[in-house]
Amino acid sequence: MTTLVAERRERPLETERSGGPTLERLISGVWHDVSHRATAACPVCAGAMAPAPGAPPHGACSACGSQLW
Repeated sequence: MTTLVAERRERPLETERSGGPTLERLISGVWHDVSHRATAACPVCAGAMAPAPGAPPHGACSACGSQLW
């Protein structure tokens, strides 16, 4: 039997070790823009993710086709 013991390390919620935004903050920012009918940078390819027509609100990237629902 193997036992693993780990200590929890506290880090600020808004940044990763690289100093950049976390995935949660990145996606939340894109979702905020798209749900308010604004264009945002696609989190996959950095292309233009624009609000897609219809309901519920969602975004679609014109460059890579990624969608955010």
